[in-house]
Formats: sequence, C-alpha cells, structure tokens
Amino acid sequence: MIADRLPPLSERTPTQSAEEMVAAMTPPSRWLNQNFENFHPLAEFPSQLEVVDRLQHLARQIESSMPPAHRSKAGLLRRGRKVQAVEELGSVYLDGGFGVGKTHLLVALFNAVEVPKAYLSFSDLTAFVGVVGFDVARRFLSARRLVAIDEFELDDPGDTVLVANLCRSLIDGGVHIATTSNTLPDRLGVGRFAAEDFQREIGQLRSSFEVLHLEGSDFRQRNFDVGLSSPFDAATVRELAQRAGGECIEFSELNALLARVHPALYRALLEGVRFLGITHLRTFNDQYQALRFVSFVDRLYDCGVSTLLEGCALGELYPPSFLGGGFRMKYGRSLSRLVTITTEGRELVGTE
Repeated sequence: MIADRLPPLSERTPTQSAEEMVAAMTPPSRWLNQNFENFHPLAEFPSQLEVVDRLQHLARQIESSMPPAHRSKAGLLRRGRKVQAVEELGSVYLDGGFGVGKTHLLVALFNAVEVPKAYLSFSDLTAFVGVVGFDVARRFLSARRLVAIDEFELDDPGDTVLVANLCRSLIDGGVHIATTSNTLPDRLGVGRFAAEDFQREIGQLRSSFEVLHLEGSDFRQRNFDVGLSSPFDAATVRELAQRAGGECIEFSELNALLARVHPALYRALLEGVRFLGITHLRTFNDQYQALRFVSFVDRLYDCGVSTLLEGCALGELYPPSFLGGGFRMKYGRSLSRLVTITTEGRELVGTE
C-alpha cells in the first residue's frame, strides 16, 4: 500500500493475521544494523567482553544445533532436569542497567544467525498472545530456532503465569530464547505485585536461563529534563508536522483510537507514518489509558517516528501515583523515549 494513499491515523482500523505478525517480528529500524563488530566493550567493565564472547558462542551453538522438530523427543526427556536443559539449549537472560548496550547485543545475536527466528519486546509478546491466544502463539513461536525478547518484565500475575508457561514450553521444544532485562530473574515482580505468591513460576523462569550480567554506565550519558513544557502551540505543531510530510492528532482523539485498536496492531497502525504531531497533551488519570499510550510510544520509538508534542510538560504526563506504582519502569522508559523522539522531531523540522 502506498504511504501517501493511506487514510489519516484516526481513521485507520489495522488488521493482521498471525502469520503477518510473526513475519514482522524483527528488530526496530533504529537497531537494524547492530552487530558484534560495532559493539565496543569498555576495558573498565570486563564483563562486557565476556558477554560478547558468550553470545558469539551461543550464535554458533544455535546454528549448529538440530532443528526443533528433531529435538522434540529429547525435550520431553529433559523435563525435570532444568539445569542440564539450560546448558544444552543455551537460553540466556541478559541483565544490566539502562543504556549499557543490552539491546545492541540482543540484536547482534539475532543478526548473527541465519535460522528461523523472531525478535519482539516483552509487551509485543504479551500483546501477541492476547490477540491470537496461547496455543496459536506457542505453535508459531515454536517453529523459530531463536526467539529474542527485549525488556523482559513482569508487571502482573497473569503475565507471570503466561510467560513462565510459554518460555518453558518453547525451551523444552528446542527453541533458544535470549532476553534482556533491567531486573534479575529472582527479582521479577518485586514491588509490582504479590510476587511471593508466584515463586513457582518465577523459579521456572530463573532456572530456564543462563544469567549474563552486563556491567557499565549509560552510554548515552544524558540528563533528561522532562519538566519543561513544549515551546510550540497547537497550530505550530500542526504546521510543522505537515511541513515534515507527517500528520497531527489531538491527544483525546489518539487515546480513543488506541482504545479501539489492539496493542498488537499498533505497529501496523503506524504504517507509512514517519512524523507525528500530538496536541493538547494532558495528565493521565486513567491507568489503562496511560498504559496503552506507553505501548504506543514504544511503537513510535521502534518504528523511528519523529514526534512533536503540545500541551502539558512531559513530567506532568504521568501522575506521581503512576510513576511510583507497579508500572513505574514502563513509565520511566516511556518518558525517556518521548524525549528521544521529540528531540529527533525538533531536529528534523529545524527548531533545535
């Protein structure tokens, strides 16, 4: 479909089959060219080189291992021998702070192997299962040799049970899983829900992965100021968006759109959109609405959509009760990504 013939964002009703969703499970455009060669380990953090070496070995292991279909019987025999299964299958959990290069290395691993594979964020995974169902999701993902999951996080009990069961099933079927997270496996869910009630599931996840810790500081070295309001009024944002070949949508209209489109289809919703203005931004008072917007911001960031905003300051977008609650890491990531894509938007239209 030709981009300039697409309807305005507010009029779109995207649809995708499960096959199309799986075909789209590739790294975001801003990360496509990452590889092991352009990751430069820092001498002061020896674990960075160790992790690179381990992931390169894993890439060779994935390519040399038998297809999952030939390992189904072995997978059944391995049930109950979790430590040995991890060693044989090579599923890794890459832990580290913000901005130390975890996503870079996950994409590098993905790009290093020529096998059936899928790359998606944790929110993509839960949305995919939500729209196609557990059994269909398992069937499609079990046909991959590698499933790479960025930003693994557990925010609610439902996700804990679903993801533990899915990962265990995939690994037992011979699929290699590589994931990144800012939280160690045994700390998943702590401070977000009654994690102690789900220790069996969290224990399953912990025993399914070899944990690789990536030390280092945030390579971006940015101190984001989210307290300032946008310097633009609504009319200017609309004019700049049009000048950039993009479009503009009012905040309440966008939230209504996100409520009727499943989050699994937000990427399809943005087909052909390269610049987006959002006007009349205001503080959320509904957490379901806020979390849908967080997922949309993730897709804007992943798809490389430059953005301009008008309305309340970013620091006022999510109220303190949200920022201090169980989804605080989601909101923090959202604010960081909003700063990135709005900075890119200002640079694109020449207002920096």
